[in-house]
Amino acid sequence: MKEATAPQAPGEAKAEEKGPSPEDKSAEERAKEEKEYQKRVREVTERLKSARDRYLMATRGTSGPEPTVPTTQEEMRTRADDLISRLRDVQQGQAGVTYEPGLDLPKPATGAPPTTVQTGPIQARPQAGPAPPGYTERQKQLSDLRNGIYQLEQERDRLIQEMKQKGFETGSLFLD
Repeated sequence: MKEATAPQAPGEAKAEEKGPSPEDKSAEERAKEEKEYQKRVREVTERLKSARDRYLMATRGTSGPEPTVPTTQEEMRTRADDLISRLRDVQQGQAGVTYEPGLDLPKPATGAPPTTVQTGPIQARPQAGPAPPGYTERQKQLSDLRNGIYQLEQERDRLIQEMKQKGFETGSLFLD
């Protein structure tokens, strides 16, 4: 013998057949996108930590965060190479820097914004001397390591900014 079931209203049967609502799908997609961003940030953070460790090993001989004092000739040469490579980076970077001529500095007493004396196309900065000397192999290696760290930091910051713009949670994405 069959049991009688209560009749369903026509709208109730359709609600069960439809599946998730558009709001639910949107929330699921948003959660999935947020998890993907978090995964990408974690991956970049791990690559950044690895790059920093390689740089610290190359410059200090240890990857620990505590500062060290160079005690051997080799450690002093490594520190000197690091400092010289930083200087070369600045010198090499300035060779291609451009500036806009005709801008006047603000007057100290008024604090007014700069006024344009004359406008012109952006020109290359005039060089005041001979071209900067090149890198040694060791200096180039240290410079490349620093540049890699900088690029990873920029990529990580860009991802976090995108997450903030989309309203995703970024509180747990700190860098140790």
